[in-house]
Amino acid sequence: YILFAVLAIVLFGALMVYSTTALRSIEVYNDSHKIFFKHIFSIIIGSILFFLFSKINPLFYQKHSFKLIILGIFALILVRIPGISHHSGGATRWINIFGFQFQPGELVKLLLAIYFATYISRHHDKMRDFGKGIINPFIVLALFSLLLLSQPDFGSTAVIAILLFVQLITVVRLRYLTGLALFGLLSGAILIMTSTYRMKRIESFLNPFENSSG
Repeated sequence: YILFAVLAIVLFGALMVYSTTALRSIEVYNDSHKIFFKHIFSIIIGSILFFLFSKINPLFYQKHSFKLIILGIFALILVRIPGISHHSGGATRWINIFGFQFQPGELVKLLLAIYFATYISRHHDKMRDFGKGIINPFIVLALFSLLLLSQPDFGSTAVIAILLFVQLITVVRLRYLTGLALFGLLSGAILIMTSTYRMKRIESFLNPFENSSG
């Protein structure tokens, strides 16, 4: 069922890509299908990787979870290296690999989901302690948040923070979770209010028709 759900989302996404890029593709490439075909090629590459990784025993990821987050840190550092990194729209979130642009932040979301799940599993009996349950995971979260916000990539930072919070719900004391949630909301509000472009995104979300063509 999960496979069919993913397939449906991928196909729907491809349809949306064609719908929203046909005119742009004509302007840039004089071909309404060019961007769409590039997207289809990316889907094919992704599907091959999906198949290969599905053959790996899940225990492998658990065993090497710490190495995976080291890989995530390395990928985020590559974004800061001139010549490899790609700057667009006021942010440096991409690296170029053989002509393809790759966003390490997307990989990091998956790697941290695996790492936090493994951490909770290994320390399940101690997760109600403040140190094991809050401080240790928060240190890892803070490190990746700093690397992501330096790009800047507030969206990925927020997704990772919510991901960790959801994973901790069943194992951490309620009062710790409440404090963590309040801290997260306060931090998010400060980051939004101190950034012009983030405030504009919130304003355009709340009033989408005020600046519909800008």
